Amino acid sequence: MSIQTQAEFWRKSVCDVSPRLEAYIKQTAPDSEDLIRRLRTYSDLLREIYSQYTLFEVSKAESVMTKIGILADDLENYNTLRNTVECLMALAKSGEVVTQGSEYSLRVDKANFKTQFNPPQALF
Repeated sequence: MSIQTQAEFWRKSVCDVSPRLEAYIKQTAPDSEDLIRRLRTYSDLLREIYSQYTLFEVSKAESVMTKIGILADDLENYNTLRNTVECLMALAKSGEVVTQGSEYSLRVDKANFKTQFNPPQALF
């Protein structure tokens, strides 16, 4: 299975904010419009990442079949893509949005981030 096939599968698997979820959020969450907008933006970001899968084709592994039936270079490229998305999720879970005037940024506590994201040692 190529990274293209895998990325396309994940791109198609990204969920939208359904009308039912939107109604629930509006009933239960303060700043519901802002939360819904952020969820939609995050979905768009994921789709864009998966659409740009060629940016993650960085493997230096040989194109040989692995025991699990995937070419080694495709597997390494896929892991790079997956680790990127997992890192973004960990940043979102451990970060805090802060504002200064009209500027927004994400403040991330390193210790909290480390509890959320456990990449393979090969990334470091």
